[in-house]
Amino acid sequence: MNVQYNKLYERLQTFSLDEPDAILPFSVRLARENRWSLEYTQQAIAEYKKFAFLAVVAGHPVAPSEQVDQVWHLHLTYTRSYWDEFCPNILRKSFHHYSLTNQIDLALETLQQAINLEPEVKESAETDDDLENIRSDQRFDAIIAAS
Repeated sequence: MNVQYNKLYERLQTFSLDEPDAILPFSVRLARENRWSLEYTQQAIAEYKKFAFLAVVAGHPVAPSEQVDQVWHLHLTYTRSYWDEFCPNILRKSFHHYSLTNQIDLALETLQQAINLEPEVKESAETDDDLENIRSDQRFDAIIAAS
């Protein structure tokens, strides 16, 4: 890893989503809304930071896991933390959340990659509302059948 990537990784690791004076810390809210244990929530937050790192350095679009997406969605609602601190000072770039709506080829490619990495994704792909727009594509059936 080059020096620039090392520094980004260090900034991500030291960044806390929990504000020190918060009445309801981010991690507690995330755990409660998703019915996760606090330990699992901390793991999801750690994965979110890894995902953000990959999104910055990969050079191509990356798709989050369902758990990471939950962290990301909630973080986006903490606008000061996200847009005033995380993006400019930690990532040092804007990090927009784009859905794969109307990007069928990319969505199918991302699904295939996700299944290759985590075969259990196949099961949730058949019912996940976020994949509704690609489920009617014949290639979706082929991906599910081949996996």
